[in-house]
Amino acid sequence: MLGTGIPLGRLFGIRIRLHFSWFIIFALLTWILTTSHFPERWGFEFQTALVISLVTSLLVFSCILAHELAHSLVAKALGIPVPSIVLFILGGVSEMTAEPKKPRAEFWLAIAGPATSLCLGLLFWGIWTLTQDTSEHVAAVAELVSGVNILVAVFNMIPGFPMDGGRVLRSILWWRTGNLRSATQTASIVGRGIGYLFILGGIVLIFSHHLLNGLWMIFLGWFIQNLAAGSYREVAMRDKLHGHTVSEAMTHECIVVTPEVTIEQLVTDY
Repeated sequence: MLGTGIPLGRLFGIRIRLHFSWFIIFALLTWILTTSHFPERWGFEFQTALVISLVTSLLVFSCILAHELAHSLVAKALGIPVPSIVLFILGGVSEMTAEPKKPRAEFWLAIAGPATSLCLGLLFWGIWTLTQDTSEHVAAVAELVSGVNILVAVFNMIPGFPMDGGRVLRSILWWRTGNLRSATQTASIVGRGIGYLFILGGIVLIFSHHLLNGLWMIFLGWFIQNLAAGSYREVAMRDKLHGHTVSEAMTHECIVVTPEVTIEQLVTDY
């Protein structure tokens, strides 16, 4: 899904790309802020609200990029290659080519993103505090960006693998048991359970006449539980294949034919 995208450049040697689905969420967020949030919360006219909404949306996704960049820089410090970061409809993802080898590394890698989002949330909260009586435009942007960053930090710390909180949980279980597969299985089960809770919450919202919010929660729940199940299958498969060589799976006795054999003879006789 995230194999293609628009290249934006490099930061710290890491390629930054925009997946095409990013434009959907960027446009949707900008439209909601322009038509609902800023006019209702701050009383801005349409043109003013549109400009501020564009600035706010760009800042929100810049903060998401900072969240992923924090993960990537910690990964690089741990010796894990990170070729690229992709921003897409659900946020961003750091495309790492390997997993941490120790629980301590897993913990610091997982906590880096939410910690960055929390710090950004507090920074913009401070800006809002300083400007709410002097510049309502700056205050309006800072208030929303602060809230989004704090929400991202809290949401990502939900203890469901493979979210950041689930990775923190896995690192603790891995440290306690010394068994990566068992820790992954437990964290994955928790992740799937949280996914199903989101789906249930979405159904409740739909029957409470909140259709869009309900559908969004169901989609998030489906996404979380599928990621959790897939991540465990990947670890389990890697564990089963560890130590085995290609020679154990390949065919050693191959039939050899001469170039003069026709395709018909090859199919019929061999």
